[in-house]
Amino acid sequence: MMNRRHFLAGTLALGLMPKRAFSTTSLARKGSDAQGMTLAQAASKPGLLYGSPLFPGELQNEAYLKLFGTQTSILTNTVYMSVTQPRRETWNLAGFEKVRAFARKKNLRMRGHPLVWHEALPGWARTISSPEEARQVIRNRIAKLVGRFKGEFQSWDVVNEAVDPSAKNSDHLTDCVWSKQLGVEYLDYAFRVAHDTDGHALLTYNDYGTEDDSDASRAKRFGEKLEPTAVFYAMKAAFLNAPHHA
Repeated sequence: MMNRRHFLAGTLALGLMPKRAFSTTSLARKGSDAQGMTLAQAASKPGLLYGSPLFPGELQNEAYLKLFGTQTSILTNTVYMSVTQPRRETWNLAGFEKVRAFARKKNLRMRGHPLVWHEALPGWARTISSPEEARQVIRNRIAKLVGRFKGEFQSWDVVNEAVDPSAKNSDHLTDCVWSKQLGVEYLDYAFRVAHDTDGHALLTYNDYGTEDDSDASRAKRFGEKLEPTAVFYAMKAAFLNAPHHA
């Protein structure tokens, strides 16, 4: 049984993963000038990494890149399926590779986001029609991304935003191709495949709006009737079943 310490640790981990760590230069300047250190240095004091996504289109902004390189210690490299796998057997990693090159040049750690998500799907993925096909697509995608770049990524967001508090199913999973074909098993399966592919990378479940005591956060954690949601099952998999770190 998952104890309270494990539950809170997992929930806090989910809440400490903002989609964008900073959005303005003034925020970064305030954070660095006030203490005489960069935001990355300030975050390192309690043993944290500070970072943000970097999108290919931002690589043309020299001022932003300078700020990014000095203020962060980890970079999120996005692998949205609609971009990286527009057709079943066609991969487009051009933008991903450019961001990867910047991270290597600046000696920044990398986080991959996301491997499995119900949004940003190419049309062909929405036509997946059997559990085995869903497993095969997940398995091939993780092998291509996690396997090819094994050892380069500090962490991967394996499953992203799987919860819908208003969903009528008992697991409160978002209605999507993955949940239709595999149910809550798709979380467990994705984490197992990712761990088997790179056993040293941190494997995380990513979501938002789960960290406080508001009605919305409680509903996302437990559903409208205080029943465990997919967040609970994701964390249960972390500690009892699948290799999963946050």
